[in-house]
Amino acid sequence: VSLVGRLKHEFPATVPAIDALGCFSGVAVLAGGGSWLTGAGARPARAGVVSAVCASHPAGAALRASALADVPGLALGRWSAVAADRALSARKKPNQVLWAAACLLAAAALLTRALGVALLLGLVAAWWRAKGVRPSPAAFLVPIACAVGWAYFSASQAAPLTPALAPGYAQTVAYYQSYVRFWAESMQPFGAALKIATVHFFSLLREPASLVFQLPGEGPWARFVLGVETALTVWLAAGIVNRLRTRGATVLDWAFAPTAAIAVAWNFLILWRILLPFLPLLLLACAEQWDRTLPFLRKAASSRDLAERLLAKAYYAAIGALLVVSAYSYLVAEPAVQAAGYQFRLDRAVPRAELYRWIRSSTPPE
Repeated sequence: VSLVGRLKHEFPATVPAIDALGCFSGVAVLAGGGSWLTGAGARPARAGVVSAVCASHPAGAALRASALADVPGLALGRWSAVAADRALSARKKPNQVLWAAACLLAAAALLTRALGVALLLGLVAAWWRAKGVRPSPAAFLVPIACAVGWAYFSASQAAPLTPALAPGYAQTVAYYQSYVRFWAESMQPFGAALKIATVHFFSLLREPASLVFQLPGEGPWARFVLGVETALTVWLAAGIVNRLRTRGATVLDWAFAPTAAIAVAWNFLILWRILLPFLPLLLLACAEQWDRTLPFLRKAASSRDLAERLLAKAYYAAIGALLVVSAYSYLVAEPAVQAAGYQFRLDRAVPRAELYRWIRSSTPPE
């Protein structure tokens, strides 16, 4: 919205441009995900299937239809990671141009969304642990300068917080000035910070599986689903570890740890928005874990031992139920929830448009 607003100042004339930017960014995210998957060792067919799942993911669809900075920032960050992986994979001569492009894209991602700082930390870690000829670290000066410059600009532009006029007043004012300032205001006293970190830590144990499988988290089965998602998160983590052992870490892998740390410490409970950049990584781990599990299931299903055959059938039934529920969430339940939300916003659009017209006609231009 900020970028488009600099080109067209009159709302709602900016809406088509905002939609175009969101559409272009969504395509760039999916293309970058496919490129990352092939670079991480996925076969072209698997990379295509995983990309198709990413394209149909309800969370991605919701963000692509919004005016938030998530999708443009994700597109910049995804291609920064891809460029950095290619630059760091050189064995004889470092690709300085590609490395500089990766750092420039990281700087743009950081300026687009503050969470880009996790990507910058991932770039530093990947560069430090690179086995080949490392490119010049001077390129880091660009994203670091952007991070420091933006922090200074935000601090210098922030107005002093007046005494609270109502509960939460200071936090609300800080929210529109600086995320760091908002976090500091919201973490008082220390017990609040500890409680939020504890809740987010346990939420993070289930969120990766929730993001991948989209299981319903409410209703009478909520506790059971929570246990299933925690177990599936451990299963996905094992898949990631196996890939790291065989193929090594990518920039996206290195960026996961600082992102998880931010998710735990930050007072923002919608963790799927923080973890969405890692959806291709999690889906690839799911596919590779299935590759490792299937031979054991086939062997158990053909075993002479009755207990093994029954266990294999129960495992197949559980997987089938999981896939059915996930497909229903992807294709029916979540799209219905989003459609209801869109209709709610459309119903509010008419009175808001009347309000905007009244403001333009009844108030001074300044």
